[in-house]
Amino acid sequence: MSKYTKREINQDSRLLDLPPELRNSIYNYVLATDDVIKIPASGKPKRPPLLQVCQQITDEATLLYYSCSKFSISAGKRLKILRRWILSLEEKERKCLRSITATREVSGKTATMLAGFSTAVLQTEHREQQAAVLDTIRQREFEDVHASHQTFTALSVLGLNPERVYFDPPAGPNPQVLISEMVPVEGEELSAVILRYVERLLNDRWVILMRRTKTGLLSGDHDSTVRLSCESVAGLRSEGYTDREIFRLFTRVPREGMES
Repeated sequence: MSKYTKREINQDSRLLDLPPELRNSIYNYVLATDDVIKIPASGKPKRPPLLQVCQQITDEATLLYYSCSKFSISAGKRLKILRRWILSLEEKERKCLRSITATREVSGKTATMLAGFSTAVLQTEHREQQAAVLDTIRQREFEDVHASHQTFTALSVLGLNPERVYFDPPAGPNPQVLISEMVPVEGEELSAVILRYVERLLNDRWVILMRRTKTGLLSGDHDSTVRLSCESVAGLRSEGYTDREIFRLFTRVPREGMES
């Protein structure tokens, strides 16, 4: 049975009286769009009105909706927003996703530390403390990249096609442009540009490493630290494990409340 709440079907619906082939053409006409659908930070996008009419139409048109739509998402620290969304879908829905563009913004404690570092770096004293902060930022970024790698690998085995996920840097000027912006400014203005520059470098590095993970998955070069296979997932499902439980079992991702 579908995961969606069972609704009463209007037996007199003229749409449902049409042949399946014609209904599919109508679904495609209504659902297909060139617009990119942005996934919210909650990971719970609102479905189109057509998919809220009745259970039969939901069952018939949902896969078409995912297969003809383009999605974008700010994936979040350790891909947690992407994870929430993908794990909220049924496996058959994940498998037919047409296109996902994923970006990431430096956030949480790392963003706070970067803001302080971009101001302090202009000062000549306390260089050792600044170096210690920079080391901490590097370590946090390493952990973020590693967790993102594990998450993407696990999601791919749970039905997400890595070929249809595209990792891009967030919108904004590239590092070369930001360097040119530093020349004529000073003080707080310079600190702000330095902050944007370092954030962009970190985000670009994350994109490079995630694209490398994608290439590895498409070539069959799975990381041995994430021991996943279709057979093991199928076995766990047969034992009653949900996909969220399987995900946590293999990636050991902390609870949402523990992530920062």
